[in-house]
Amino acid sequence: MNSSDNQALRRIWADATQLSKYVEARAETLAREAPPARDRKTRRTRQLSTLEYMALASEYDGKLHIARDKAQKATINDLIAGRIVGLGRRPGSYVFEAIKPSFWIGADVAGDAVTRDGVEIIEVRMVQPDAIPVDQVEAKRASPEDLICAAITEYLKKDPRLSRPPAERYRAYRSYISKQGRDPRRERGFGDKNLERYEGKFRSKFT
Repeated sequence: MNSSDNQALRRIWADATQLSKYVEARAETLAREAPPARDRKTRRTRQLSTLEYMALASEYDGKLHIARDKAQKATINDLIAGRIVGLGRRPGSYVFEAIKPSFWIGADVAGDAVTRDGVEIIEVRMVQPDAIPVDQVEAKRASPEDLICAAITEYLKKDPRLSRPPAERYRAYRSYISKQGRDPRRERGFGDKNLERYEGKFRSKFT
């Protein structure tokens, strides 16, 4: 990356939203949209008592706690799919970089930092793909390999040994990929042979 590219990314980063704040805002939206714990059929016209306010606040806090996990998972899925892009820098470096979608697969996220395979990127902020300079375009769209591996990672939660029939597994992978805004039936790279090949990488970890 040349100096002009880094300056462009630095300006974009300076105006972008921190990863932690992005996730928190998303969680707050989910918490507000969640249905109430109990059905309030009648609207109260009187002022709520202190205890009622405390109960409502406690209910919202509980929803927000659950929503944070959902918001982080949804954000990582969007990053893997390339719907949004993370910008950050390595510790000790002031060169900003667009984080590739594949980096988020299996990564550990803590606040505004993300770590995978011993590589850490800090001060991560969220931007739209169209904001990234042209020569960073590879960070804008996840590859078939990225999406297949992400789909398998998600599927392993319900079938840890990949023991169910291939047709069922492949259907689940393509369903996941479709939810990321891609068409695995029409786009190249999502055929059965590729699904089987990438499964092999996961199976090698079982032995």
